Amino acid sequence: MKKDPLKYKGLDAMTVIETRIEEIIAQQINTFTQEWCAQKKDVLAILNTFRKGDKISLVTDYEAYKQNHEGVSKLKYNRKAKDAVIELIEKIRPLREK
Repeated sequence: MKKDPLKYKGLDAMTVIETRIEEIIAQQINTFTQEWCAQKKDVLAILNTFRKGDKISLVTDYEAYKQNHEGVSKLKYNRKAKDAVIELIEKIRPLREK
């Protein structure tokens, strides 16, 4: 805001901050879905509903993933993807909490 004050003139600072936070969250989710070949709607659903101890249902595309990652079994991939989505949630949730 300090670098380009005219861009934010007349806007509420909290609105600008919340908008930027949502942009960062969307970017993190997009990066995750590309890296793990997962569906965005599943990641969003997990983000909104997951509680520690819950089982995760994450739709992924192992065939697409293994094209860029050699030597990873499907079982190991599924386990790592689920661990990674939990890590993502733990990183994102505090940003949404007020």
